[in-house]
Amino acid sequence: MIMQLCRAMCLAILFGSIAAADEVKTLSGKSVVGTVVSLSDSVVLVKTPKGEEKVPLAQVLAVELRPAKGMGTEKYSDVRLLDDTVLHCTKVVLKGKDVQLTLPSGTALSLPVNYVVSIWHEAQNAPLRKKWEELLAQRVKKDRIVVVKDGELNPLEGTIGEVDAEGKTVQFRRETGDVLPITLDRLNGMVFHRLEVPTTSPVCKVIDTQGNTLMAVKVAFDGKKYQVTTSFAANVSLDPEALARLDFNMGKLTYLARPEKEPKAGTGIAGEGYVRDLADAPIAMDGQNFGRGVWARGPIELEYNLDGKFKEFKAFLGVHPDFSVESKAVVTIFCDGEKRFSESPAKAMRAIAVNVKDVTTLKIVVTTPDPFNNLHAQAVLAEARVSQ
Repeated sequence: MIMQLCRAMCLAILFGSIAAADEVKTLSGKSVVGTVVSLSDSVVLVKTPKGEEKVPLAQVLAVELRPAKGMGTEKYSDVRLLDDTVLHCTKVVLKGKDVQLTLPSGTALSLPVNYVVSIWHEAQNAPLRKKWEELLAQRVKKDRIVVVKDGELNPLEGTIGEVDAEGKTVQFRRETGDVLPITLDRLNGMVFHRLEVPTTSPVCKVIDTQGNTLMAVKVAFDGKKYQVTTSFAANVSLDPEALARLDFNMGKLTYLARPEKEPKAGTGIAGEGYVRDLADAPIAMDGQNFGRGVWARGPIELEYNLDGKFKEFKAFLGVHPDFSVESKAVVTIFCDGEKRFSESPAKAMRAIAVNVKDVTTLKIVVTTPDPFNNLHAQAVLAEARVSQ
């Protein structure tokens, strides 16, 4: 009995240490598991059971440290910035041209108001937060102030002016031209219509255990503290235990779905060609589940703008499991008009790769030998992605 108890305790310690380990995920698909010792502009140093391993930062997609707990039901405000930073704040103070933010950890930030895109004071209320997200999705070229009444959001469009020096009122110009002094305590939300863009590009999303997301232009770790430089020129020092994830992807690895540009579709016996996003209808091929990529029936052309930023295109080429007959599709990939791949999919899926270095436009064309019969001209490109 004592031996069994000791064995159980050892297993608990072993699996507990594994669960608590850091994980560095790379572009190649390799993961390095251990303890992050340091992080610089060029390398992440990880202590593993086999010794220390250096991972070039250019190859790092993410550093997974621990799960994010979120904010729970505690009252807090959400503040969004121009660079897509999202901060959960226990205190938001607007004074003049500046805003002071206090995070749940006690970390304080001060930045110009013109970096702020929106402020929402009911972030802990899930139903209201959903309505708030829907309001933010509306494309309105005006500032808005928002008051909640009877569970509904009541936005008023106009121009938000300066906040007084005491941080009590804000000048709001209505579309009629009237200027009203609005008491800040009465407002549940503020939306600023911004045309400015950040002058520096982030290299990493720093996500803490409470769900705050800081867009960082620089991240360093000396083994004791993470030093984060934000795109709004603030320097933030964070304890390792406060961080959940460092996301270095920033476009290094981009999954392709239905393209933004309307696909060019032809017609046949089965009707017009079409494309489906696997995120909307996941499938299984060869015993594997896929929820990213595209399923297309030809004739159709899918066009993606790569802007010369990527080096490689990869996917798993196969057929939809709901089709029992052999596919007669031909999948051809063009890079800036040059044909670099052409093949018919089979029931046994296979991994494909295409060099897209310096390519501006990637075009995936699904056709059939018989231009009038597209009944079986279907193909799946699961996990279709481009990487830098």
